[in-house]
Amino acid sequence: QKPLALVQVLRCHRRTLVFTDSVEASHRLFLLLRGMTSLLQTEGDQEPRLEEFSSRLPQKERQRVVRDFARGLVRVLVSSDAMA
Repeated sequence: QKPLALVQVLRCHRRTLVFTDSVEASHRLFLLLRGMTSLLQTEGDQEPRLEEFSSRLPQKERQRVVRDFARGLVRVLVSSDAMA
């Protein structure tokens, strides 16, 4: 039920940063949300871009993800709280 509740919240916001308690949890949530992108779309909107931000990514990739999120190119950023 939590993922569906999160989808409802995400539909109401243009950009959202989601924190999880571990790298593994952030990766699982990212994969789940990526599979549910059609539910995140609002009417007249293009498919939302989701990204994962964790130590699983190389440093340059993490910098790109943060830059794209700051520019508004990423709608949902899923991160482990350790990366905060």
